[in-house]
Parts: sequence; structure tokens; C-alpha cells
Amino acid sequence: MTDTPRTIEISPVTRVEGHGKVTIHLDQNGMVDEARLHIVEFRGFERFIHGRLLWEVPVIVQRLCGICPVSHHLAAAKAMDVICGVDELPPTAEKMRRLMHYGQVMQSHGISKFFIGIMGCMNGCVCKKSLAGKNGSPHQAYEKSNGIDKNLFQMIEWIGLLATTQDKS
Repeated sequence: MTDTPRTIEISPVTRVEGHGKVTIHLDQNGMVDEARLHIVEFRGFERFIHGRLLWEVPVIVQRLCGICPVSHHLAAAKAMDVICGVDELPPTAEKMRRLMHYGQVMQSHGISKFFIGIMGCMNGCVCKKSLAGKNGSPHQAYEKSNGIDKNLFQMIEWIGLLATTQDKS
């Protein structure tokens, strides 16, 4: 036990989008009183869309992040719906947006596991064998994960293509 509260800071936290750190506040007994994750979200990209045409915004903002472009696209599309006074989407449009979102969630998890997480496991980690296969190499693990990522991204593209080619009648 300690007599005074103290703070533990872990900085930087890596493998997150933006700058991050963790702050843990301990009480007099050494127990966690409060734990906080700090990630800087604002990066000023909002200025890119000033003066742009309404329909350009979802296309521009999806370039903000290489891991979750569909989330940015859909958030911008929802904002444009509000600006245009759209209270309710047609059922097909709602389903297409949900499918695109779910596809992106799967693809994002694949990227997180194989491209971001694998980097922490390649230097003698126990999980190297499970990622690369029994007799595999890190290169083979990367190739396998790259194929998974391509398939998931292709699914998102197909859903988007379906959304743009639906019969408008």
C-alpha cells in the first residue's frame, strides 16, 4: 500500500489511428481509481470539404483512413441526408448501406488481425506458427492475409456496385 495516489502513463500507444496514450490513476491503496484512453481525433480534414459539391463529400472523406473508408463514406452520406432533409431512406438503400458497413467491419478486422497485429507477432512470438501455418514463414502468413483482405474488399465493391446499378423505377 502507498500513502499517496499516483499516475501511470503509457505513451505512445501504437497501432491506433492518430496519437494515443493511456493514463491510469491509482488511489492511496494502489487500486485503479480511473483509467483513460486518450486518442486525438481531430486532424483538420474537415476543411477539405468546405466549398465542395454535396455529392463529392462522401467520396472525399473516405480517403481519410485506409482502414475504414466505408465508415467515413457512410457517415458523410448520413450527414448529407440530414442537410437535404431526408428523414427515411428507401428500404433497399438502407440495406445496401448496412451491407457495405458489415463488409467493411469484416475487412477492417482482417486488416487489424493480419496487417497490424501480425507485426507484433513476427519476432519470435508463439502465434507466428498459427499465423503462418505449421511449416510456414511470415511471408506466407502475409500472402494468406493479403488474399483474405482482397476478398473482403471485393465484397464491399460488389455491394457498392449493386447499390449504383439498382433499377430506379
